[in-house]
Amino acid sequence: MPCVSILKTYHVTPSPGIDSNISTFQEKLSLSILDLNWLRMPYTQPLFLYPDTTVHSFPSIVRSLKSSLSTTLTKFYPFAGKIDFIQDTGDVIIDCTHCSVEFVEAECSVDIKQLTENDVHDTVMYMELVPEIDRSTLPIPAMAVKVTRFTGGGVAIGLAIHHAVADGNGKRMFYEAWSAVCRGDLDLFNKMVVLHDRKILKHPNDEEVARSFIKKAYPTLPFLGGRATPMEERLRLQRRTFMLSSPAIQSLKKRIRDELNEPQHYASTFTTIAAYIWVCLAKTNINSANDITALLYLLDWRSRVEPVITEYGGNCLRTGYADGGWSELRSVNGLSRAQVLIGSAIKKDAEGGMYSGEDKGFEKFRQTPESGRVILSRSNRLMCSQTDFGWGRPGRFEMAGLNCKGEVMLDGMGGGDVKVSIALEPDQMHVFAAVFREGLNP
Repeated sequence: MPCVSILKTYHVTPSPGIDSNISTFQEKLSLSILDLNWLRMPYTQPLFLYPDTTVHSFPSIVRSLKSSLSTTLTKFYPFAGKIDFIQDTGDVIIDCTHCSVEFVEAECSVDIKQLTENDVHDTVMYMELVPEIDRSTLPIPAMAVKVTRFTGGGVAIGLAIHHAVADGNGKRMFYEAWSAVCRGDLDLFNKMVVLHDRKILKHPNDEEVARSFIKKAYPTLPFLGGRATPMEERLRLQRRTFMLSSPAIQSLKKRIRDELNEPQHYASTFTTIAAYIWVCLAKTNINSANDITALLYLLDWRSRVEPVITEYGGNCLRTGYADGGWSELRSVNGLSRAQVLIGSAIKKDAEGGMYSGEDKGFEKFRQTPESGRVILSRSNRLMCSQTDFGWGRPGRFEMAGLNCKGEVMLDGMGGGDVKVSIALEPDQMHVFAAVFREGLNP
């Protein structure tokens, strides 16, 4: 039996005066080649769980969230649009002509602490707490919101946001803006600048390249063919969250330097954590018949171009990957070997430029046997676990749609701590958990 009941459904529109508030407002935004890479991908489904909201009544929370969302959409209007296909031109656009976001109010009979205090994810409950959107045929909404009260106290804010509208950094800016308005920090919101015009990416022949890509990659538009991952397939995998404290991360960095015998070797937090997870998975897959492994990552280009475009709210990602062998990652110096492989791959990608050929990271990654694939789909720099709508930071932030075996998501927790969430087969998860813990106490 479903544990979540729908109470009401609203449609939230941007506050009046959007044209005057946003001088760069565009009714129709053509998607860039960097957006189009994600067109068939599932919606991202962030879930914020707030166990302690007792000083606020649920009706007042809903009013605050709706009102602040309306204000926030004046700057983030593409999030209230629809992704559509224009037959005459062959373009895929975000149509912002009649902006609105479906906002569902719901109730749940489960104790929220079962979700916030358990390292193992309750996938069925997570999926009930986020919107589910049919993405098979354009037009489709850019975003939907679901706010759920728990009968024993606490609130969940679940979203579904299409990746073609914004990448992780674009969504982070949206969460930051919405939560600032909701808790009354209008100074922060008013100072925020967010840019949506895809031409800021300065892709040579962008329109022609995008249309050519659409014809090649999505020949059946407006039928997109995207489907929701069946629940039985989702339940086949176990999802679990692990914590890496700041001292533990610093210890891993020192171990890398010691293994390389290079006291000045630089290992970023991202490459260090990625390397550690990769090594833990190598030790988990000790009986794998295949020795080939590849780690897919996403490279954000906002700060790597001239001039920097940190205010850009769309997609500014390219995929990259590092490859190696499970056996070499299990070796005595496997951690440093993994970190060097990842760091070198990122450096090579960065030197190539944002438009150095077609983005073939996914294509090359798919050539790796499934048992050797690792997907690092979020950066520790996003820090969504810090999102405060006015009743404190969430007791838990997760992505409900962690659908692929070997998929890993990071999130900064503040103070240098990082949360690691991963999806694996249940028997593998048991081994991985033991390896992960033991590896921090060599």
